[in-house]
Amino acid sequence: MGGDAKIVKDIIQKAVQQDYTDPSTRFAFEAWFEANTDNPLLLKQEMSLWLEANAALSEASYVFGFWDRLGLDIDEVKGPLRVWLRKNHENSYYSLFLGKLLKASPDDAVAIGISKERAPAFLKKEEFAVQDCRIIEFVLMSPFGQKGSGEIYDQALSSADRFLRQHIGEVGSAFLISLVLRVVGNEMWIRSYADDWLAIYSQRHRASVVYQALLFVEREPERLFDRIQDWFIENPTYELAGSLLMAWIEAECDPEILRPAAKIWCDASAQREEYPDVKAVEKWYEL
Repeated sequence: MGGDAKIVKDIIQKAVQQDYTDPSTRFAFEAWFEANTDNPLLLKQEMSLWLEANAALSEASYVFGFWDRLGLDIDEVKGPLRVWLRKNHENSYYSLFLGKLLKASPDDAVAIGISKERAPAFLKKEEFAVQDCRIIEFVLMSPFGQKGSGEIYDQALSSADRFLRQHIGEVGSAFLISLVLRVVGNEMWIRSYADDWLAIYSQRHRASVVYQALLFVEREPERLFDRIQDWFIENPTYELAGSLLMAWIEAECDPEILRPAAKIWCDASAQREEYPDVKAVEKWYEL
């Protein structure tokens, strides 16, 4: 490790040791992660301490993200991750990290969701509360509720249908719509709910997760361009918009079409360190 890198590491370690509860310390982790490709694991202990102290913060998703991208074992931070999942259902990364916990430690994940034994009774409910959305999502992401797993999977889709019929006007329904689209594809019933939800919330930040799912299932994804362009006009610097820009690429759409939006977003990232996906967007949009 070069001298400069050692100095940076020492500065970060001292900052963490002085007050590792400081939420802003996550920016130092990001700087280290981006700058030190030789040995990024040197700050593993500091990240673990930070997550213990800041697990309830929505922004902890970034540090969990660094942890995961470094290939570290999610099981080692499952305590903070359980706390984060209980507190941050509406975070855009909720489904991603719930899936990580389900894969790494299914028994611990049950504490956030529901057990296989209790799921059938829950899914038979005729009326759902708004907060029941996350339980339906949990079942669809769990090993016992995934596609091809049998009766519970079918019950979960029926429950999603009933929930969305009752709560399509809830902004938080975006995540369930996105998940079901990715599970069943572009079926008429869930596409109808997606269109109904977007008719109300097409310019909201979390509409990006619905557009991402639609890009995933559309046979002609570039047909979504006008709607996505309108969304970027309203949300040109939204920090998580990089995921939508990358979904456009993954759907094999022409990057030239969204390059102006990508440039505005990447330019804004220079002013705010917490933007994820910047390097990938710059690469694929040739910025």
